[in-house]
Amino acid sequence: MNRRLCALLGPILILIPTMVQAAEGYPTFSSMFPKAFNFFLLAALLYFILKKYVIAFFKGRTERIESELSAARKAQEEAQRKAAEYEEKYRTVTDELAKLKETMRISALDEKEKILAESKEMADKMVANAKSAIEIEFAKAQAEIRELVLESAFAVAKDKLKGTMDSAKNEELVKEYVSGIRGMK
Repeated sequence: MNRRLCALLGPILILIPTMVQAAEGYPTFSSMFPKAFNFFLLAALLYFILKKYVIAFFKGRTERIESELSAARKAQEEAQRKAAEYEEKYRTVTDELAKLKETMRISALDEKEKILAESKEMADKMVANAKSAIEIEFAKAQAEIRELVLESAFAVAKDKLKGTMDSAKNEELVKEYVSGIRGMK
């Protein structure tokens, strides 16, 4: 209501003297005195009528501005408190991240050592298995070579014996063998 009243009366107060002066022509002091008296009377009357509304308007405006400033200060303090809180959280997270990185680095080194130890152990087992396989193959090869040597020695001996053996010697050997077997019993 205060604003509406001021908005209506302000232009009217400004226009009244202008309208009066325009209606009468060029003013003289004697014609201006009653007009000035009326203007000051109207201004005084408006002052006494509107005084409490204008004071209330400006007082309300002052209080509103002060409350807004107070709210702004509180908001600024809250923002500074939150900023400090977030900064502390940031430091905490940064410290935890550094600790986590260190833990992960140590864990990775431990895992690397474990993997290297396992791979060395596997390599040693593979070498041992290879040596064992080589020894087994070597023993088989030696057995095959002995067998081949014995077969060829038997073949050579058989060929020599065939050439020197005749049926009379063969019968004599058989008799000796049979008598040897009888003697063993």
